Amino acid sequence: MQKLACISSLFLGCFAAAASAAPAQQPNILFIFCDDHTTQAISAYGEKRKLIETPNIDRLARQGILFSRCLVPNSICGPVRATILTGKYSHLNGFYNNETTPFDGAQQTFPKLLQQAGYQTALVGKWHLESDPTGFDHWHILPGQGIYYNPPMIRNGQPVKHEGYTTDLITDFSIDWLKQRDTNRPFMLMSQHKAPHREWAPALRHLGWDNDRVYPEPETLFDDYGNGRGLAWRDQDMTLEQAFNDRDAKLVPPPYLTPEQRTVWDAYYEPRNEAFRQANPQGKDLVRWRYQRYMHDYLGTIKAVDESVGRLLQYLDDTGLAENTVVVYCSDQGFFLGEHGWFDKRWILEESLRTPLVVRWPGVTPAGSVNGDIVSVLDFAQTFLDIAGQPLPADMQGRSLVPLLKGHTPADWRTSFYYHYYEYPVWHKVRPHYGVVTDRYKLVHYYKPDVDDWELYDRRSDPMETRNLIDDPDRAGIVTELKAEIARLRSELKVPDEAPRHAYGKYPFDGPGTPPQPKAAQPASKASDLRVMSFNIRYGTARDGENHWERRKEFLIETIQAFDPDLLGTQETEGFQRDYLAQHLPQYDYLGVGRNDGRESGEMMALYYKKERFEKLAGDHFWLSETPDQVGSKSWDSSLPRMVTWVQLRDRHRAESPPILFLNTHFDHLGARTRVESARLLRRQVAALGQGCSVIVTGDFNAGEDSEPYRALFAPVEEQPSPLVDTFRVAHPQRGPNEGTFSGFKADAIGGARIDWIGISRDWQLVQAEIDRTARDGRTPSDHFPVTAMLRAKPTGPGQ
Repeated sequence: MQKLACISSLFLGCFAAAASAAPAQQPNILFIFCDDHTTQAISAYGEKRKLIETPNIDRLARQGILFSRCLVPNSICGPVRATILTGKYSHLNGFYNNETTPFDGAQQTFPKLLQQAGYQTALVGKWHLESDPTGFDHWHILPGQGIYYNPPMIRNGQPVKHEGYTTDLITDFSIDWLKQRDTNRPFMLMSQHKAPHREWAPALRHLGWDNDRVYPEPETLFDDYGNGRGLAWRDQDMTLEQAFNDRDAKLVPPPYLTPEQRTVWDAYYEPRNEAFRQANPQGKDLVRWRYQRYMHDYLGTIKAVDESVGRLLQYLDDTGLAENTVVVYCSDQGFFLGEHGWFDKRWILEESLRTPLVVRWPGVTPAGSVNGDIVSVLDFAQTFLDIAGQPLPADMQGRSLVPLLKGHTPADWRTSFYYHYYEYPVWHKVRPHYGVVTDRYKLVHYYKPDVDDWELYDRRSDPMETRNLIDDPDRAGIVTELKAEIARLRSELKVPDEAPRHAYGKYPFDGPGTPPQPKAAQPASKASDLRVMSFNIRYGTARDGENHWERRKEFLIETIQAFDPDLLGTQETEGFQRDYLAQHLPQYDYLGVGRNDGRESGEMMALYYKKERFEKLAGDHFWLSETPDQVGSKSWDSSLPRMVTWVQLRDRHRAESPPILFLNTHFDHLGARTRVESARLLRRQVAALGQGCSVIVTGDFNAGEDSEPYRALFAPVEEQPSPLVDTFRVAHPQRGPNEGTFSGFKADAIGGARIDWIGISRDWQLVQAEIDRTARDGRTPSDHFPVTAMLRAKPTGPGQ
């Protein structure tokens, strides 16, 4: 028995030794990421204005480590996201700006490497890289920038629509995924918010959260851009004075609110907006008012983000996951909160360059510690791989932060950092520039298109960075050293001598890649002539690869602006696209609701009319069904609910003329009978609604000129002429082979059927009708060509 006891004890001792030598379980990684959340808006960073309390983010800092000098290599949303995924600068990962090239998902990224190491990976929220995510077992993302309320999203490739506040929904979906994951494997979850990106729409519960507090102003709110600073400072477009629009100021409500949400929204904003209108502040008083409104709204969105962090931390606590989960809080870059009179980012200046970074790794990070070393989002990919115990690829350009997370800074840690911003002139007209950053100095070179300026800033003597010291003889040696450091870093980082043309955006300063196609000479016009455009703009959530909405939206806006319609009807318009057009075409009012619920769900037949020219008399919608007043209804063989949006307008340029009835529609693409019945219903509604009006109908009818729907709309019925005529056929009586309006994004696809029409009542005089073939580099701004018409009231009176 004694011998057996000894053997047993020996066995147990060996087993215990083996257990203690077994590798620790791989940590989970929760990456909470925001868009434009700056350090000034996190109380743990100690901003002297004390703008907001963020108790949940502060909790992470108390329990982990706060980095005070986390820098970004290119201060703009998409490029920073690409850098985080790849561990590479923009010139190597190929994503220079938000406008041109979708992210190449085929390249190496840290989520792919974690997948290979057995991690479950998920992405929820804002993606903003145009291509579909790769390297994720699950993804549920906002298309493009996303919207703050009731967002359309894409879940594993399928469009979905949600109701609620976007920050809350992203949190809900993140927790839902955590609940459903395989609990036997480690996870990496990227929970990525839209907030606090422009236009800073707070949750309804946070309207008035600050009790109308008057916020301290930054010392540089009225910066004069003097002290040796160059053209780049003076000639930009991001000031509260000039670039802050009515949507930013909440003088115009978001168009995507439900009626119930709108009631709460108006109850807060409208009394304050009316007080603003009555006061009518000008000059500096107007800037001050905008700054205060900006602070309420921007910081209000942070309230919901901080609550989200709290919910996620609580879930980790409740499920026992907290002790083995690394939690990282960060943003894609900093943001100006009135400093230099600005909002937005882009600059090498501190408010834009520095992003928050707070990390909690239980048992590893010293609680409550602060690190002042120069670190970067460039380091994240290697850091996450190192946390997971994986090899670090040699082609990544950052360094693992794991030694710093453990409280030890390697002796050879970086003391300088290379920065390079490209995008110009869209958006905000910030000149391309590169430079080097140290713990004290910044040397910057603004180099395109009309500048060649060097600037030196000393953060120790000039923390607000308002004095250019480049010509200070006492700092000539510093300038020489820093220029040599820039050359060394550019060589080490493999920065090309000249960036490719597309690095600077879709509309760079040296002109488009190929000149726009010449257009036919325009007939002489009168001030009272009416310009009409019908444009199927293609769903923004469609998976169109290089023709995705994010890649073509600016081209589409420019195409509309080039024709300058007084009336615009759009089809295949989703809520966020309707809002994008409204934001970038501020001269228009609009009407448009979703075909599924009469609010935000589904395609909108949005119509736009110039607010200066027209007074709205009435407007509504009806559905192309046997019950047209029933929201979301469909009949016959329709595959989807289809609808018509209409508005009755008084034309201020033609005050004595009848009102205008403007209707816009999109017929079903599958139901042959539905298209015929829809045309008949539309014709009846034109007769009923159009009494005493001049009528205009725009739409994608999914039918050609030889079809029954075309005849039902334009041909005589029982010897009674149609109330409408087809503008294009009136202008071009001889049919030709190249009248197709569906392009499939190809400029040379001009054959096929003419399925997009503009119909008008017979009291109009047609001046011109065309198919707009605008294209660049062989591509069109949508998969349909827009169609246009110019109209004139027929002469009336004696002798006419």
